[in-house]
Amino acid sequence: MIGKSLGLIEKKQNREDLKQMKLRNFKKEDAPIIAGWIRSEEELYKWSADSFGKYPLTGDDIIENYTPRIENGRFYPLTAIDANGDVIGHLIIRYSREEDESSVN
Repeated sequence: MIGKSLGLIEKKQNREDLKQMKLRNFKKEDAPIIAGWIRSEEELYKWSADSFGKYPLTGDDIIENYTPRIENGRFYPLTAIDANGDVIGHLIIRYSREEDESSVN
């Protein structure tokens, strides 16, 4: 999962806020926040396995990449939010093989 873990440490949020973390469906307005966490080409490559092919990454790049994948029903981006509703993380559940629906990554 990618997230603003460094930001959480810097803010020194209390542990109660973190205990109330929730996952929700990704929203388009999450994209610029998520893109802002990627600080280098190396981080982008590690996070995306080079599926974007360019740096720096923008929120529009994420939306453009995700939209057709969401529509095919085999790609589920999720956003983690804290007790205040602030975006603090992001993960994807997807079927990795087109012909295989027995497992997800």
